Amino acid sequence: FFLWLGLLENCQKDGVCRRCSNPAFECVKGNDWYYQCKPKEEAPATAETAAVAAAPDQVTVVAPTEGLEAGGEADEEAEAEQVAEAETEAQVVTPVAEDCDQGNIGDIITEDDWEDLFPYRNDPACKSNKNADGSEIEGGFYEYDKFVSAAKRFPCFLGQGDESTRKKEAAAFLAQISHETTGGWSTAPGGAQSWGLCWKEEVGCEDAVSCAQYCAAGDPCLAAGEELNCPCTAGKTYHGRGPMQLSWNYNYAPAGDALGVDLLNNPELITQDPELAFSTGIYFWMQPRGSIPSAHSVMTGSWTPTQADIAAGRTASNFGTTTNIINGGLECGIPNDYRVEDRVLYFERYAEIFEVDPGTGLRCEDQGSFG
Repeated sequence: FFLWLGLLENCQKDGVCRRCSNPAFECVKGNDWYYQCKPKEEAPATAETAAVAAAPDQVTVVAPTEGLEAGGEADEEAEAEQVAEAETEAQVVTPVAEDCDQGNIGDIITEDDWEDLFPYRNDPACKSNKNADGSEIEGGFYEYDKFVSAAKRFPCFLGQGDESTRKKEAAAFLAQISHETTGGWSTAPGGAQSWGLCWKEEVGCEDAVSCAQYCAAGDPCLAAGEELNCPCTAGKTYHGRGPMQLSWNYNYAPAGDALGVDLLNNPELITQDPELAFSTGIYFWMQPRGSIPSAHSVMTGSWTPTQADIAAGRTASNFGTTTNIINGGLECGIPNDYRVEDRVLYFERYAEIFEVDPGTGLRCEDQGSFG
């Protein structure tokens, strides 16, 4: 799973609970991993509560959606519409992109490459190709054709730079989603880095009840100044789903908004539609947010570090910086972090398959987090 900590510009995990910039809010520290901007006692408890930076084991109460339990015909009609929408196959809308030339994805990643990259994705030990009842999904889930279909919705993805740059970006993206969904272990057949795309849902969260901690209270998107709302929906959880393990309500809402799917009310759609699942991963890879650049811009060399980036050691367009974007708050600034090492080993393996030089700066122990 990953935590998008970029929303936490007012409350940051920095050893000290910094005060929130909005005078109507105060910063509350729960423990070393829990910081929350919340309305002061004298302020009304509105939806303008910023995101919670929580560790995987830090439980946060799910905020019910306003009016969900209210009666009346309007509520019944709205509920019926939600059910109908959830039962309709997700239609992914292509976000507006700059002028790019993706060309033929097969020139960068072939179907044979896919089999070499992910030989155990449908192994009986993995659950990515399983339905909720344990039965196998006919044709698999994380398959090459679904990846290609999703990629085509993002013309700039693997569509900028020369062939070497595009293959290097492909290796980086696939390495990151492989780490997020890895099923490998040290003595695994083929090696630990042959087991990417083993899961489509965070392990232990499949019952959609056990992992309610991925709910940032209030409306963190509104509090962060974004032009959409993302309060948690009662009865829904926002644990890691899909190849990038999209997590937290403040990530589900904007991803769904960009892709034309209501993921805030129907987060489970990600595990039901493989093209949508890949699309959420590519969306996260392509989308800058606030002061955080897109991983795509980093790998293609189009990112220009700010003075704040330079001061934090974030100065190069390299694989280590993409790790910082994905989960820097938990993994960067730490020497020899085992999670970072797993990401690097995946990247090096894939770079070899694509016959490109992985370059330098593969780790982020010398970088401060973007969050």
